[in-house]
Amino acid sequence: ANSKEHAAVTYAAADEEYDPTLSGELKPLQAAQMEELPWEGPRNACQKRVMAHRALFEVKKPKAVLNFGVGSPEFVATMMASHGHQNPDLKGFMATVESGVWGGVPQGGLRFGTSTGFEAIVPTSTMMDFYVGGGIDYAFLGVGEADACGNVNVSNFAGRVPGVGGFADISANAKTLIFTATLTCGNLVTKVEDGKLIIVQEGSIQKFKKKIDEITFPSTSQGHRRVCFVTERCVMELRNQRLVLTELANGMSVDDVFNNMEFKPDVAENLKTYDPRIFQR
Repeated sequence: ANSKEHAAVTYAAADEEYDPTLSGELKPLQAAQMEELPWEGPRNACQKRVMAHRALFEVKKPKAVLNFGVGSPEFVATMMASHGHQNPDLKGFMATVESGVWGGVPQGGLRFGTSTGFEAIVPTSTMMDFYVGGGIDYAFLGVGEADACGNVNVSNFAGRVPGVGGFADISANAKTLIFTATLTCGNLVTKVEDGKLIIVQEGSIQKFKKKIDEITFPSTSQGHRRVCFVTERCVMELRNQRLVLTELANGMSVDDVFNNMEFKPDVAENLKTYDPRIFQR
């Protein structure tokens, strides 16, 4: 048999040959040696890095169980590996993925569902039982589109039907929800200079809309849980089925947010700014 054909661990092109870090045979490099998310480059590197760095500060409980969904949350997992020491509450956290992986650094793209340096793998059904039972302290989930009431669509948007996956069970039962996304998409270009975020080219597609095509997470299910939306330029919290702007990235104004949404969220009285360490190059 062809060794390459039968050695692939994922569908990613880079995994045509066997990767022992995904099977647990070889431990990956330590965090201090890991390659960081780039500031420039493909896949909207700068805004994803800023968004992910801000998101890691949402964990406020040591030894928390975290879940990382598909898409933008993969960047949060990577930033935690390289910059997690900046948040003392990340001490002893346990990363999980719905496929059944415990520990390590969750992977993204076509590698989603795997982790490097993991500690255990359980059946997906067992992991979902744990999730439905309320085992997740903090869930980092992506956003296809969201509306003013805080409803989120990840299952049917922009002519695509990626489906629900584990999103419904996770978002319904995690103790805290952190939705991560860029405010706009479609050729959005940003950069960081002098400790500030600069929009070089605005995205052509707005993600926060008056009406979304489908509701995958209904904001009515919030209960007493903290639910927030972290983007590259702002943080919004869900309060009484309304989005409230609570924090701005350094260099951003309220207009930089409002002008790129189809609705205007409420604004918190004590509007905060991002931790300056996020913009240190």
